[in-house]
Amino acid sequence: MKKFLLDNIDENSLPATLSRLTACDGLSFTVIVKSKDLRRGLVSMGFSQLPTSVDSIKQQVMKYGQKVRSLVMANLERKKAEGQRFSLTFDEWTSTRNRRYMNINAHARDGEYWSLGLLRVHGSMSVDRCVTLVEQKLTEFVQRHRVHLHRRLQCNEEGGKACGS
Repeated sequence: MKKFLLDNIDENSLPATLSRLTACDGLSFTVIVKSKDLRRGLVSMGFSQLPTSVDSIKQQVMKYGQKVRSLVMANLERKKAEGQRFSLTFDEWTSTRNRRYMNINAHARDGEYWSLGLLRVHGSMSVDRCVTLVEQKLTEFVQRHRVHLHRRLQCNEEGGKACGS
């Protein structure tokens, strides 16, 4: 996903820069609003109308995120129209606030991949629960982006238990 932040959409625009500061550098909206040095740096880059509130920065980042999602969707649709099939991988991780998440990625044969998004994980994560969460996320993704996926989900759990649908 990082390449979309850098290569494809107005990489030197204020929304792209704010998005990189938050997504890539881990800065909070509050830090961007309050840091005098950071704001001076943004002005020296040629940005004269800097957002003055957390909400205005959030709005710009969210709007830029929508552009990135549109680009991702166009790319997925193009590859699908070319007859490509995709594999899914997912990775579970725990945040510094001790919250568990799972990220789902779609991979094409040529090595390109796209994040389909995060989902919050509550409680234990058996294979059956994992399949249910992935199915729910795929359904949400299909509905939100109006795409069609042929699904055959298979997974393996350590210890050899396998499932499929």
